[in-house]
Amino acid sequence: MAIARGEMPQDANALGSDAYPTVPWMVEAIKPLPDYRLEVTFADGLHGVVDLSHIPHTGVFAVWDEPGYFEKATIDPETWTVCWPNGEDVAPDAMYEEVKKQQGEGGSLPR
Repeated sequence: MAIARGEMPQDANALGSDAYPTVPWMVEAIKPLPDYRLEVTFADGLHGVVDLSHIPHTGVFAVWDEPGYFEKATIDPETWTVCWPNGEDVAPDAMYEEVKKQQGEGGSLPR
């Protein structure tokens, strides 16, 4: 089940247009999992689980300790990043590299 905020482009090919340049780490689908993990699918089809439990729950991330808050993760339709209602977000390129490393594909983003 994908969770998204707002409307996605109607035409999937719009992601490859000049208005929406395709980069592999654009987040297309997420599913919050227990223990501060996200199941994530990226624009190039890479799919895996990202563990965010290492992020200190201080500052803007302190709200992650509130019951049910982490599960409110959505995809920002303008930036294609994972975000939460108070504006917290995580770097999609770092999540992409983590999944690639887990799958033994190295950690470098394509250039």
